[in-house]
Amino acid sequence: MRPPSATGLFVFHDTGPPRGSRDYTTLVIVHGHSWHSGVFAPLLPYARQTNTRIILVNRRDYPGAAPYTASELALLPLSVEDLDLTQEPDELEGVKVSIAFFMKHRGHELLRFLTGVVRDCNVPQGDPRRNAGGIVLVGWSLGVLWANAVLAHAASFHHDDVNLSRYLRRVVLYDGASFLFGFPRPDNAFNPYLDPRPDADSDDRYDWVSGYFTHGDTLETLSMHTPARDRPPTMARMTSAELARCLHRAPGDEGGSDELLVVGGHRTGAFGDLWQAALELAGPVAVGDRNDLREVEVRVVWCDRSTWEATHAAWCVAAELEGAREKGRLVRKVTLARVWGANHFVHWDDPEIALQAFLCDTGETEEGVYDT
Repeated sequence: MRPPSATGLFVFHDTGPPRGSRDYTTLVIVHGHSWHSGVFAPLLPYARQTNTRIILVNRRDYPGAAPYTASELALLPLSVEDLDLTQEPDELEGVKVSIAFFMKHRGHELLRFLTGVVRDCNVPQGDPRRNAGGIVLVGWSLGVLWANAVLAHAASFHHDDVNLSRYLRRVVLYDGASFLFGFPRPDNAFNPYLDPRPDADSDDRYDWVSGYFTHGDTLETLSMHTPARDRPPTMARMTSAELARCLHRAPGDEGGSDELLVVGGHRTGAFGDLWQAALELAGPVAVGDRNDLREVEVRVVWCDRSTWEATHAAWCVAAELEGAREKGRLVRKVTLARVWGANHFVHWDDPEIALQAFLCDTGETEEGVYDT
């Protein structure tokens, strides 16, 4: 398929609908920081056997997609140095507001894309009771922000010819880092993406994020710095040809759009606000409201051998949901799914397990694969 006009997004690959199926699921996946949608290639051979159409989307500033305009980039900080936490509070608040506006545009951009998929691809309507049809949107790693932006800004998006609430039945927040939700950091927190150094080797960051870690059950026993040695980092096992097909460094390097967004959103608290807006449900709405996505399931998929960030995020989401229940807070339906023994690149190392985590019903989990 071609991406809907005026989105700027790029369809890296589309498997097309499974032949003869009338209730297939359309799986739309948005990539993360530096790794574009080529990294999801191992999923594609399993589309037909899972009754799934897989659409891989490249974000703006990545191969095939439109670069950000000057006015869009102006919403991001000029440099990491401009985000010194010793700045006046009013200055940081201004940066926070600009980043929030930037992410609202990204949410509307992706919503426009999804409505175009429904309109142009004859997508079967979603049937949550049968776990069939409709669209499952997956945001991986930094892509979690795009998924959160869809949830947070759906109510302000207007598209007259598509009722997206009939199609979008699940949003998967796939292995998102704790800082992307704005959760408080442990005292010994370490993340080379949040404190970039000009003299650092970027491959060290990639080995860290693609490593296999062994974590304990407490904050004190999270493994912060060094991957375990029983299985090499995913990137270390990729060939140079494979890396060339899925790694695009520029947006994540110094001064790139992803780097400025990551550091700016974290240091100003914009990411925490976005998550709260995504999680919170407004009061009663008019029956049949086209933009009311309150029935969509939100699934937090976390890989328990990823960096500590994913495990910490899952713990914090679980605690927040428990607190919401106790306080009677009106929030979305959120489930947590743990992928046992997997790292941040389970879609590359164990694609069948990744697809199960995205697609299977919460009542159909297999022991040893993931739980909720």
